[in-house]
Parts: sequence; structure tokens; C-alpha cells
Amino acid sequence: MAPVVTRRVVHHVIAPGSFSPQLFSLLTSFCLCCKIGHHISPNKPQIVSITPIMSSTSTVGLLPRLLPVTGSFLGPFAALNLFLSVSVVRSRLQTEYFLGNQSKSPEKISLQHNSSNIDPVLLSTSVYNNFLDNIPLAFAAAAVVELNGGSRKALSYALGGLFLARISHIVGLTQGLQPFRLGGYLGSLGIITGLGGWAAYLAKGYWGL
Repeated sequence: MAPVVTRRVVHHVIAPGSFSPQLFSLLTSFCLCCKIGHHISPNKPQIVSITPIMSSTSTVGLLPRLLPVTGSFLGPFAALNLFLSVSVVRSRLQTEYFLGNQSKSPEKISLQHNSSNIDPVLLSTSVYNNFLDNIPLAFAAAAVVELNGGSRKALSYALGGLFLARISHIVGLTQGLQPFRLGGYLGSLGIITGLGGWAAYLAKGYWGL
């Protein structure tokens, strides 16, 4: 029987012996992710009504868009990554030092931000490396949380807070404002740790917990 396609429901007739055990297992797994009108039996014809799970706002064909929250926050974080990368390039052009992280000898580097001896290459690369040390893990944890059904509203707050924490850390490190630097560090550490714990909690069922 040819498939009869309605607006949202697709009806198929599954005949016995028409698929291998591997294909049957795959089809069963797919159906568990959908709203199913009937159970599938591999031994007798059965009409299966499959209604794909729809996103409340947008879809790609019959499938919902994946990771809308995590994907949305990739934009501002990518822009911040671009800004920090350009800052490193600018400091290298200014000092004409294109290899390594220090354009001045260590004994000439001052730790005071208001000193003329501060190394712009060392400062810009330190800020950029710190950003790269934290953000990949944060987004990996956020993706796992969202894929496993974590609250998208709470996840939005977490990623928004992380973005503000990174801005605070950058300002504190580049301007010598230690309270901003400390707040950005503690905020980033707390949010990333929280996301990691949340992701692990949502996956606990795999271990029978």
C-alpha cells in the first residue's frame, strides 16, 4: 500500500518479513522517539501512525530543530571569541612580535596594569587562552543538558550568566580590576560546574540510578 500522507501524520503498512531484525530494531528505536498510535509487531501486518515530535516554534521538515538554546548562545560567544582573537593579532602587530606569548623579556615585564612595561602580547594571549579553556566544556555540558530534556529556561539563564561572567573576567584582567576578574572567575567556575553536574544527573538513568 502506498503511504498516505496527511498534514501531520504518516501512515505506513508494515508487512511481515519485509525487514530484517536489524531494521526492525532501528525502526522500533525511531518509533520510541515519536508519538506512536499502535505498537509494532514483526509477525503480522500492522498500521503504524507516527506523529513526529514537533518543536513549538520551528521544524526542519518533519523533525524539530535541535538544541535551539545552545545554538542561539553560540552567536554571542562566537562574536566574543572573534573579538579576543583580533585583540591578539592587534597586539602582535603593535609590538611586531609574531611568535610566542611574550614580546618583552621576563625581567622587564611589570605586573602593574598602569605601567608602561606591561606586555600587551602576554596580556591578550592570556585572556584569549583563558576563554578557550572554559567555553568548550561549558557548551558540551549545555548540549548534553538540552538533549536530555533539561529546562531550556534554566539553561538560558545559565548560559546568559556565563556570558556575563566571561565579560567580567575580561574587563578585570585587561583593566586591572581584580573584583571583576575574581567575580568572572568564580561565576564561570560555578556555572560550568553546575552544568556538568546537571548533565550527569540527567544521564543517571543509564547507570540504573
